[in-house]
Amino acid sequence: MALTRDRDWVFLTIFRVFVSFGVSWLFAVNTTLVQEYVPASKRGWLGGLVMSCHPLGLTLGAILGRYLTPYIGWRGLFLVGLLPAALTLRIRPWVPESPCWLIRRGRFEEARQSLAWTPRVDPKEIELPTVPAPEVQKTNWREVFNHPRSVVLSILINLSQTGGNGLLLWATTLFVLILSVSPAQAAGLMIWVSLCGFCGRIAFSYLSDKLGRPPCGMIIGFFGALLMALAGYLHSVYVGGVSLFYLLIVTQRFFGDASHAIIGSYSAEIWLERLRASGMGVGYGIGNIGKIIGPLGSAVIVGTSNFVKPEATLGAIAPALLLPRFLVRAGGSGVLAARL
Repeated sequence: MALTRDRDWVFLTIFRVFVSFGVSWLFAVNTTLVQEYVPASKRGWLGGLVMSCHPLGLTLGAILGRYLTPYIGWRGLFLVGLLPAALTLRIRPWVPESPCWLIRRGRFEEARQSLAWTPRVDPKEIELPTVPAPEVQKTNWREVFNHPRSVVLSILINLSQTGGNGLLLWATTLFVLILSVSPAQAAGLMIWVSLCGFCGRIAFSYLSDKLGRPPCGMIIGFFGALLMALAGYLHSVYVGGVSLFYLLIVTQRFFGDASHAIIGSYSAEIWLERLRASGMGVGYGIGNIGKIIGPLGSAVIVGTSNFVKPEATLGAIAPALLLPRFLVRAGGSGVLAARL
């Protein structure tokens, strides 16, 4: 993406697709791996903690965008992004295979080594079944569709992140338009948006084990949708010289980002162990169609029906935020359906 020529948005889009493939794979693999390492009583907290670090990356990106763009430009920012990506190449060989995956394949000794790796204990202290290795069964990912309720539930749950992604992709542009600030200043404002999102993820990572996934999902869905709608309707209101639109967006991200703290854990837990990764991947992948609908729909509305070269208007702000509001609420409804 750093090699994109001026105004060549097609080139940038194509290579951004490759980034999306990688991010989605990491999400499905990382969350499943953590789920299979930690005790069931801590899956919500530790699984959510992994996803809580995402806003820190957004915060770092906002800081770099605010202070480095004048010196290295937006292409330079893409190059800086290669540093944490390269770090994963070092981490991947270091982390052992999932012990659950190894046990299902009868590789007990490797599973023992894997389990001993995290607490740093002698592998001999790990007790595993002594029965003969079971016959290895190959899992076909299409088997997940034999469980339609879980498929539908997983998709609805993953839709809850769609509205937030649509909002985040448009947030900087909306700040420039509504607050009359420069793009660099808007990037600086995103720092606090990301930090509030980080706090929301940490809070609900903890609460998901205390209150349960469905109650937390309903709280997140309700307040996330409400605050997003209020931000649209009150975008021109100022309180003490401070934009109410900006305050509501910051507060909304506490709940909007918090959805990621339970999406991963719950999407993995509703599946049988042998279908966990496949089921979660299908739900997350199909649910991500909403990530196209959210930003694209907002672009059509805010950009006066031109999503290639949008020209946002103030009059379109309120209706534009109702689309991601609906998608956030849909995710909350999905979690409610699970409870029923």
